[in-house]
Amino acid sequence: MSAFIPRAVFSADSLALGSHWCYQASQIAEKRGGSDRSHILGLYAPELVTYHPGKSAGDLTNNGDQAFVLLEALSQKKAFDAESFVGRFVESYEAPENAHLYKDHATKSLLEKHKNGDRFPNLSAQSEDLEGASRTGILFAVPALVADESAFVKAAVEQSAISHSSAKSEAATRLVAHVSWRLNHARVT
Repeated sequence: MSAFIPRAVFSADSLALGSHWCYQASQIAEKRGGSDRSHILGLYAPELVTYHPGKSAGDLTNNGDQAFVLLEALSQKKAFDAESFVGRFVESYEAPENAHLYKDHATKSLLEKHKNGDRFPNLSAQSEDLEGASRTGILFAVPALVADESAFVKAAVEQSAISHSSAKSEAATRLVAHVSWRLNHARVT
């Protein structure tokens, strides 16, 4: 099952793009149609808010973009390595062809601190955002992490702390990591 979790992360993120950062369910239903919530089952362009210029139906949100960068870093090392993730993150977000990628507060903070010579673990923004926790599912792409709960949780917390640091963000990431790891290893009888 673990191999499918990163795919599920990207699929769910792509489904979320059409209503990303729109917190009014009535506005989403009005734009998408349907009072039975069937409107949430399609791929939509981000027309409800303006944070994703240039994105089309089926693209990723900024959370998905960051998760993809994490997957690239994991693929290069075949393991989680904080410096590798930071390097790939900075390279990706500073590439001219990626100028369209949305840079939230945490991303801007990381890039600015890195430009000024700071390195991990001193790059993150003080943030209670759950964006770092949302990347946790990508870690299931690494078999060694799938095999070891404590290593999985440690990697989840480190990858989140690259961009988001606060006690609440860390606690949320730990919770997501423990629960997702244990659900992945649950046996159905």
